[in-house]
Amino acid sequence: MRKQLDISVPSLATLLFAGALVVGLVAAVTVLTARVVSLGAEVHQQSTLLAAAGGRGDAAQARASAQDAAMRIDAPNEGLAAAQFETRLSDILTRGGLNLKSIEVLSEGGEAAPDSLSVKVEASGSLLGVREALLAIEGGTPYFFVTEADFAPESESGDKVTLHLVVEAFMTGRSEP
Repeated sequence: MRKQLDISVPSLATLLFAGALVVGLVAAVTVLTARVVSLGAEVHQQSTLLAAAGGRGDAAQARASAQDAAMRIDAPNEGLAAAQFETRLSDILTRGGLNLKSIEVLSEGGEAAPDSLSVKVEASGSLLGVREALLAIEGGTPYFFVTEADFAPESESGDKVTLHLVVEAFMTGRSEP
């Protein structure tokens, strides 16, 4: 047999009201939870962006510092910087097929550019060798700057030339000799 439930109207209304209240609270909690998760994700994203921006600034400064160091001859004093400069120029000229006749340090610094070195070079070889050497001097690191250049034919055929250069470079890590 079937049992009948005897529920009064006020009890049924209270039960429906309580059910609606529970459903409403569950819905509100779900919406609030979703909003909290969304805000948490946004905060995380913003903090990641801020950290990355800070990291980029540090990385950019490190790259700039490394590039600046690569542009200069790094030596503890002028004498060692001059020796490195002469060695590097000699390597460039001989790799270009030129015969190095002389290399001489003209100045170590000065009032205008106290962290610079100038070197006078005399070499001979083909015009193609001169071209390759000039490209290597001006295009490599550390940065060298040809401040004077003169060349003249060695023979009447013009296949060989004598090259006179004044090349300038900058140095880091200076201290008294």
